Amino acid sequence: MTLGIERTRRAGKGSEVIKIYGKTQKTPSQFKKFLAHGSNKEHLVEFLFKTWQDLYLRTNIKLIISHGIHCHQLTWDTHGKCHVEDVEGLISDHEEAETRLLLHAKNASDTGEHSSVVIRSPDTDVAISCLRFSVAVPHLYFQTGNGCDSTSAFYGKGKKKAYDVMKSDAKFIECFAGLGESFTASPELVEVLEEFTCKLYSDSSEEIDVCRYKLIAVAS
Repeated sequence: MTLGIERTRRAGKGSEVIKIYGKTQKTPSQFKKFLAHGSNKEHLVEFLFKTWQDLYLRTNIKLIISHGIHCHQLTWDTHGKCHVEDVEGLISDHEEAETRLLLHAKNASDTGEHSSVVIRSPDTDVAISCLRFSVAVPHLYFQTGNGCDSTSAFYGKGKKKAYDVMKSDAKFIECFAGLGESFTASPELVEVLEEFTCKLYSDSSEEIDVCRYKLIAVAS
C-alpha cells in the first residue's frame, strides 16, 4: 500500500475538507477529525502563516514555518512589526512532517544560536527517526519491519518491544545496520532476523516455523 493510498483511506473515515474563511470562523467541534484530512492541515498552516504576519508583537521569538514546499522565517522588530524572510535551506518537498522536522532541527543546530534542540511529539516514528540521526540505530527495520504508513507490523508488537530486543544482543544491531547494503539478504542475515523475530514473541527458537508452531499450539 503506497503512502498516497493510505492517506486517502484515512481521509475517507468520516472527515471532510473544511474551507477556512477568516479569523472569526469557529474552530471545528471535532478538531482531531478535522486534522485527519491532509488538505485541512495544509489549509490551516497556510491560514496561520498569513494571519501571524498581521500580529503586532514585542518579542524576540523567531518563528520558522514550512508550508507546501516553502519555508519562511517570521520575526518581529522593537515596534512589533512582523518581517518575513525566505529560508532557502529549508525548502523541501518531503510530505512527512517527521522527516521535515529533522531538517529543521539540523538547521537550528547548524546556526550555532542554540545550545540544544528539543523535539516534542507523541509519534513513535519521530522518536526512532531522531535516534537514527543521533546514534547508529537501524532506522530501516524499525520503520518498515514494525509498522509505518505503508506497511503492517508484527501482531501485538510495537517499536518499543523491538528496540528492547535489539539492544539485548549486539548481533541484532549489526544485522539491522547491514540491511539495505545489497538487494538480496544473505542466508546469515536471514537467520539473525528470524531469531530476532522469535525473541519478539519471547520464544527461544531460532527458526520462524518452530516459533509459529509453538504459538499455534499454545493458542489451540
